[in-house]
Amino acid sequence: MKFNIDHLQIKGRRAYGWGWIYQPSNLITSVTIVAEVNGTSYSFPCKYGLNRSDVAKYYGTDDAAASGFILSCNLPFGSITEFTLEVHFQDGTQELIDLKNFLNSVEHDNSRWIALIRRWLSRILDYLSRGDLWGLLRRMRIKIGNIWRQSKLRSGCAEDLLKLVRNPMQKDVVFVFDHNLGGGANLYREKRINEMRCAGERILLVYYDLPTLEYYIRYLEGAIEETFKIGTLERVEEIARFIKLKEIFFNNAFSFDDPLAIAILLPSLKNKTGAHLTIAVHDYFMICPSYTLLDYRGRFCGIPNLIQCQHCLSNSKGDFTLFVDCRNITEWRNAWGICLHEADTILCFSRSSVNLLMRAYPDLDETKFEIRPHSVEYLPRRDVFLDYQTPLNIGVVGRIAEHKGAGIIREMVKIIEEKNLPVKITIFGELEGSFSSPVLRVTGTYQREELPELIERARANLFFLPSICPETFSYVTEELMLMGVPLAVFDLGAPAERVRNYSKGLIIKEINARHALDQLIAFYARLRRSMPKGGSK
Repeated sequence: MKFNIDHLQIKGRRAYGWGWIYQPSNLITSVTIVAEVNGTSYSFPCKYGLNRSDVAKYYGTDDAAASGFILSCNLPFGSITEFTLEVHFQDGTQELIDLKNFLNSVEHDNSRWIALIRRWLSRILDYLSRGDLWGLLRRMRIKIGNIWRQSKLRSGCAEDLLKLVRNPMQKDVVFVFDHNLGGGANLYREKRINEMRCAGERILLVYYDLPTLEYYIRYLEGAIEETFKIGTLERVEEIARFIKLKEIFFNNAFSFDDPLAIAILLPSLKNKTGAHLTIAVHDYFMICPSYTLLDYRGRFCGIPNLIQCQHCLSNSKGDFTLFVDCRNITEWRNAWGICLHEADTILCFSRSSVNLLMRAYPDLDETKFEIRPHSVEYLPRRDVFLDYQTPLNIGVVGRIAEHKGAGIIREMVKIIEEKNLPVKITIFGELEGSFSSPVLRVTGTYQREELPELIERARANLFFLPSICPETFSYVTEELMLMGVPLAVFDLGAPAERVRNYSKGLIIKEINARHALDQLIAFYARLRRSMPKGGSK
């Protein structure tokens, strides 16, 4: 078995890390954390099967492409005597990886520097004993990068921050709350912050950094940008007492150490300062910890009554359970319901988001909602050449995780192979749990401006958005519509809302791989009949 723990951190109760595991001769079915705390053993599932193209490239095999994993859990308080990764194989066997040698931080360690030296010596010997020099060098590069990044943070924390912001002669301050996971929500935040800075605003960005398990505040004003560690969210209210707060903009809280604490903090800040509270809806985290609204069966739940919701939440094993400890839907809805009721503006990016929030919180004042689709002026605006005389080649764009329809794609590939259909699927991006097949091609990551040329080179001629959850906007939908390509989506969320009025669009009513494939084949046949011979611009 070949493996590497790229990062592992423990702070308080929370543990978080990632890495990869690869066994060439035995399929890995699941990965679990086993921790012994105060003499009691606890087990926590990990997310396994994430894309690691770097590992596949190093070993020269596609089998290692889905070797990545994430571990995340809330441990009981106490002394950790065992901390291992349990790797389960298809043949029923298992292997253990001792995680204690990989820890970046153990807060109960009384001899920090001696323990640090011992840990690193143990790690080096472990890598060398496995002959994994590449893994050792990669680990050192990551660690040096973390040290460099941390060196840029000032140690004065909130006290130094107050020196910057409490000057009574300066403008009022805008608080922005967000996660630090990347993706569309962070891109939107950065765009919004840039607009504020250009307008001369002073911004305090409060975020939770998952790799370090720490809360930070970034001060932004003009060309000034400084970051401070604040320890806990309680410091935010302390800081707010000394500044003039103009606006509170909440972007996202998924991955926060305690998301319910944010739901309580936001209305408290608003009521104490009189600031305008805006809540942006990038997902449905305010409705349920399962922020994609997929139930315990992996299907869109439709937001049923609270009894059904509680049953679902208690039985769910979705990816969100790695990051959210709360399993009480009433407690969740009460906290976020108060937050939404206190908001001055609830910013949505599609009408479907308004409808879903109103279903969960029917007493909300609908006049608070503002629907503002994302701006996509930066996207490519040239048509692409599609050849309708060649066999069907279904194009799928983006990073296709489970909630984005990875399972649908895998099932469609199996059907195509079993029936020997003249159909291929091209993923322009990544596919979670990737596997090899003669009918499937995965291009890997790309730059947005490269997409039209990639499509023409791959000869895709019909596009499908397989997302099985109600997306709040979908940049991919906008990109493909701007390129004028035929596009099919399931009847869910913002994509269906947009494609319904698109002349080259298809709404697939049933969320089922076999039905979707039949619909796509029929759609392509209609396109071939209607388009001139030789293709279409």
